[in-house]
This record gives sequence, structure tokens and C-alpha cells, in this order.
Amino acid sequence: MAQSFSITAGNPTCKLNPDRQAESTFTLTNSNGADKLLGQIKVRPLGEAQSSWFTIGDQPERTTQIEQEFKQGTHQVRVKINVPPKVAPGKYSFRIDAISSDHPDDDYTEGQTVTIEVPEAATVSPPPSRWPWIALAAAVVVAVAGVGAFIALKPKPTVPAGLAGVSYEQAASAVTAAGLVPARKDQPTNSQPANSVIAVTPNSGEHVDKGATVTLTVATSQAPPPPQPPVIVEISNPMVEVTTPQNKKEMVALDYCLNWAANCGKPAADAYCKSHNYAASQSLDKKDNDPTTAVISTGQMCTAPNCTRIVAVRCVKRPVLMFNPNLILSPQARQLAH
Repeated sequence: MAQSFSITAGNPTCKLNPDRQAESTFTLTNSNGADKLLGQIKVRPLGEAQSSWFTIGDQPERTTQIEQEFKQGTHQVRVKINVPPKVAPGKYSFRIDAISSDHPDDDYTEGQTVTIEVPEAATVSPPPSRWPWIALAAAVVVAVAGVGAFIALKPKPTVPAGLAGVSYEQAASAVTAAGLVPARKDQPTNSQPANSVIAVTPNSGEHVDKGATVTLTVATSQAPPPPQPPVIVEISNPMVEVTTPQNKKEMVALDYCLNWAANCGKPAADAYCKSHNYAASQSLDKKDNDPTTAVISTGQMCTAPNCTRIVAVRCVKRPVLMFNPNLILSPQARQLAH
């Protein structure tokens, strides 16, 4: 079974606030390799949990399924939880599933199970029946002032330190644990390892509001430069050095065949180009019935009227240097590269 997505829960346990509400965050990764993948996200209540308790992201109330395109990389999925007061206290569970819209029957992923802890309903004791109204008003004023002071003095979340240089998944997990929301921004570069964080906005150590977005700039590999076209050198009237019966060195026209009357055409041209430190031959021109010629592999000379010689050969230059723009070259090396 294929799995184009992977799902990780930010926290396996979800505790409700006094209003029996909470939010659970999941990290969803498109590991299919495609730039975009159309997928469905579904909330799966487990056991006695009910679908009506859940809402995905900022969708309308009780929306437990969405369909959208997911770019390659990591995405955050938020699930809002609202448990009715009549639900008995205890532990309930759910998960989210990711399904490929193109192959829903054989390409789906089940996420990690998250446990919801539903507490006892809070009880409020009635005030003493003989409590003086003035004292009650004073207590309310003091309580409101205390709450206001607590909110004003409560420290804000801090952007975690040590995010630069780690993988995006590690950084996103640390940001989520700090009560913040990670967002990914890809930056093509070959100077840093792929999928590593190279910048953080806001900066690490800054105080921000709870739930603020932290942008993680992530290195991605640049595409390699396109291959350069081959360099062709044309040589007219190619000659072969042979030794005559009189033990003299002579330059004789290149025969059309690599061996005597065999392996004719390109094999002979390839051998000639390679003997002159080229990679191979690209093409050749020949002339029939034009002796004298010499076979390049043996030095044998053909003097018969039907000898065929190569009158021009086009050789492919060998690549001198595969240039890497990230290398610092010496002046001599730069000269060789050109």
C-alpha cells in the first residue's frame, strides 16, 4: 500500500480548558515526490468520541473533512475540539487520516492517535447568604484587578533558540512545542544541506504572542546547470604516419577502414580522433577510388585503384573540467576551465 503522506501529532495527549475546548496540531508531510498532491484530510473519532466535537482548522463548525492541494514538504493541520458539557468525564481518542484523492483505495495514511482528557465539570459553591454586598463588590474589584495584572505580567512565548542548521522537521516540532505555528519558506541554494533551516523570522529569542507564526527558511537543492554542447573540431585531409619498406617515415592519407577492408567508416574516424586526444568522431567525409591510403590500426598501405580515403573528419573535444561554481579556483585552474 502506497503512502504519499506522513502524519505526526504535536502532542499525543490533549487537555481541555474549563470550557471543554482545546486545539490539537498535526504535522503532515507530502513525501510523494510530486510538486503538488491533491489529498483529503479526515478526522476519525475513535471509541465513544463523536464527530460533532471536531472542526478542521478555520472551517465551518463540525467540518471534519477537507480536500486541497498539498505542496511537496511539510504542512500544519489544526483540529479544534469542543466537548459538550453533558459528556461524562474520562479519556476519549481520535486521529486524522490523509487520503490521496487520485488513489483513495490504496494510498492513505492513518495518523497518530491523540487522547482527549475530559475533566469533571467544575462546581461553583454559592456565596454565603449573609455576605455583605459591599464586601462582595470589593472582592470582585480586587479579583478583576488581579486577573488584569496577571495577564499583563504573564510572559509571552519566546521563539526557540538553536533552530538554524537543524532539519525543518526538528525546527517545526520545537516551534510547535513553544505554542507557536511554524511556516515553511523554501530557498534554493547549494551552500547549505538540503532541508536544513537557514533563517528564522522572527529571530530566535524574541518574545511573540501565543500562536504567532514563525517562518522557517529552508535550503533546497538548486537544479544543476544544463549540459554544454560538445565542441567539434574539423580536420581536413587527415594523415597517418607509416614506415615504408625502405624504413622511412611518411605521412599517408587516412584509409576509410579501421582494419584491412573491415570496420569501415566511423570506427576508423574514432581511432584517428582518439589518437589526437579527442573523445570520438562526430562525422566524416570520404572519397572513393583515391589511393594511396594507410590503415590506422596496422599501418598497411592500400595502393589499389579502389582504395577509399577519409578527406575530412570532425572530432569531439574531451571535456577539460566539470566546473562547480561553489569551488574557489586558482588562476591556473580558471585558465584550464576555459
